[in-house]
Amino acid sequence: MFYSIKLNYKVTFITIFLILINFLNIYINGITKTREEYLISIYKDKKLLALTFDDGPTKYTNQILDFLDSTDTKATFFLLGEQAEKYPDLVLREYNSKHSVCIHSYTHKFFTKISKEEVIEQIEKTKSVIQNITQSTPLYIRVPYGIIDDSVKETLKEENVENVLWNVDSLDWKFKNKDQVVEYIKQNTTGNDIILMHDILQSSVDAAKEIIIYYKDLGYEFVTIDEFLEIKNIVKNTK
Repeated sequence: MFYSIKLNYKVTFITIFLILINFLNIYINGITKTREEYLISIYKDKKLLALTFDDGPTKYTNQILDFLDSTDTKATFFLLGEQAEKYPDLVLREYNSKHSVCIHSYTHKFFTKISKEEVIEQIEKTKSVIQNITQSTPLYIRVPYGIIDDSVKETLKEENVENVLWNVDSLDWKFKNKDQVVEYIKQNTTGNDIILMHDILQSSVDAAKEIIIYYKDLGYEFVTIDEFLEIKNIVKNTK
């Protein structure tokens, strides 16, 4: 009888444990589904934005990260490998803050003007730097200058990285003026946009802050490039 009681106790404990695990899975999946459904509705309302920064990290990146944290905003950083080596703490902060950390190149060379071997080196060196700092493998790249040809496309495929461009160029590198950058972004943003900026100028930092506040007040949602592409594909495949 004692053996039977022990056996029943074990069975009861295991049953309760499995029930709890099941409820936990339902809870977690419910949260995930709710987030997904929310972003899908935002996308359908054309109010989803992916704010991206190229050429960092630099001495200005911390300011951007501070503001992103304070406003609970997510962004994406396409890194130069040589810059990531100079500022590993900033790369780790980007990653730990749940932003997307991606590849730009190592030294910002035109991929269409260098050999395949050099393109691979630009990708692999940057990927290695990011991996060593974050213990994570980047899945996305933004080729320098956005210029690509069939040969580069094939190389990116072989390297298992997806090229992500933009449809709103802030021209912050050209204007170097906060007000001009803000106005230009407003004129060209129509919703569900990938916005290109650079974390290399103080004017870009100031413009990014104003843009985030402006669009959040209008009910827009900023997401990482990972979420943006995921939601875009879900909506596209359910039409």
